[in-house]
Amino acid sequence: IRDWDPPRGFVDVQVRGPFRQWHHHHEFVSSESGTLILDTVEFDVYCRSLRATPLLSWIDSDLRRIFSYRRDRIAALLG
Repeated sequence: IRDWDPPRGFVDVQVRGPFRQWHHHHEFVSSESGTLILDTVEFDVYCRSLRATPLLSWIDSDLRRIFSYRRDRIAALLG
């Protein structure tokens, strides 16, 4: 966790892992129906030439699956 700003949000970064760079900003915003969780993910892959291959679509698909799971779990836990 690089930045911690409760109750507004936090930023986590990858120190070591599959990406050259990973920056994930979690933001919590009040709304009429409760709290919105907004995510901004910036990442870079090690081999930039792979960006023009199906690898990038795999990463996009995987991230969508991860955030979909998190959305469903939060809804189940918090209603």
